[in-house]
This record gives sequence, C-alpha cells and structure tokens, in this order.
Amino acid sequence: MVRQSAIYRWLTAEPDPDVIVIDLRETRTVGLFLRLLDWMLAILVAAASGSRLVRAGQTTAAWIHAVPLRALGVATVLVGTVSPVVTIVTTGGSPAMLGVAVVLIGGGAIAMRDRRDWEALRETRVVTLLIEAFEPPAPPAEADGATDDDDEQRSS
Repeated sequence: MVRQSAIYRWLTAEPDPDVIVIDLRETRTVGLFLRLLDWMLAILVAAASGSRLVRAGQTTAAWIHAVPLRALGVATVLVGTVSPVVTIVTTGGSPAMLGVAVVLIGGGAIAMRDRRDWEALRETRVVTLLIEAFEPPAPPAEADGATDDDDEQRSS
C-alpha cells in the first residue's frame, strides 16, 4: 500500500529527461527515510503473508466490491447506532442527535437491501455522473488525439 502511494511514487520516480532532478534517494535525510521505509515494508510484507488480519481485510474488501451499497448500509447503521451512545456517554445526548441517528439507521437499512455489485452500480446514471465530475481531465495530447510525432510532421 505504501509503495503505491503518491508520495512514495513521487519520491522514487524516474527522472524526466527535460527536467533537472536531484535524486533524493542519495541524500542523507530522504534517502535514510526511504531505506528505513523499504526495510519496514519488507518486514511487513513477510509478516502479512500468513496474517489472519490481512486475510480478513482481503475478505472484507472482496465483500465491499461485491455489494458496495450493502456494505455502506452496514457502516451507516453502525455509525447511527454507536454515535448516540457515545454522545450520551460523553455529553448527555440531545434530541437532535437522536434524530440524526434515526435517519442514519433508516438510510442504512434501505441501502442494505441493494444487492448490485460494483460493475452494475458503475453503469447507473448517478455513479456515471459522479465519476465524470471527479475524474481528472485527460492530458492535452490525449484529448486532441495528437501525439508529438503529429506535431513534428505538421511543422515540417
């Protein structure tokens, strides 16, 4: 998970030939951090191979992918059930918190009825609109359908 993170990939990316790059892996501060991170990851990967916690996480992730709305409904019901208890214990509770809890539990119960998998949900209009709204735009060269070779041919 750490090696796939944006900060790790940014710190260890191969340099672009048009850009002057300082290899942070060879510096004393960041290089030490990256070596320490690699060492810790090697230990964690070795420990994860037989871990029950990792296996439970993989099973949970597969279940969420298989029925995402049902998983969201379960989480919402849990939050709606636990949050009033925590609020009552810490602050004495309020009628507004009880109303929020009822709405969360009701919404979660409705979401738990849905059995569609992620592929089926992805084709719905709402999810398609959300993906279009939050998906980053294509790079300019890809958006035009032009490549660097096309630009060179036009200029010659």
